[in-house]
Amino acid sequence: MFTDLIKDKKLFLDTNIFIYLLDETEIYFPQIRQLFKSIELGENKAITSVISPLEVLSTKKLITNAEKEAEYSNFFVNTENLSIMDVDYYTCNKAAEMRRLYGFRVSDAIQLASSIVHKCDLLITNDYKFKVQDKILTLGVADLPL
Repeated sequence: MFTDLIKDKKLFLDTNIFIYLLDETEIYFPQIRQLFKSIELGENKAITSVISPLEVLSTKKLITNAEKEAEYSNFFVNTENLSIMDVDYYTCNKAAEMRRLYGFRVSDAIQLASSIVHKCDLLITNDYKFKVQDKILTLGVADLPL
């Protein structure tokens, strides 16, 4: 499905990737849907930290929509080839280093640290501030080859 840049790579997915998929954000949905097809088919393994479900499930629109909240929660639990990584002490130390080096907010530092600690090949995000670092190759949605 994807070119060699993506295929057979271990991917770290930032929160915004899940938001684009679950909300079917028109401008990004075709590329994100293709990405998740490759993950579900086992062409890629994907991980994210517990920060992503925390951020997605805390959106205010879910306050009055229990059905949508359950759908989102089930997505994180049941998607094949997607792992949700806890934040252990080693990841916390790496996140602290990322905050010192790059000035990231705590949640972004944890995301970056998790991608490094879990030895991902690519970090996929639309948050271009991650591109200031040189620890992991970062791709935006527009960079995804289809």
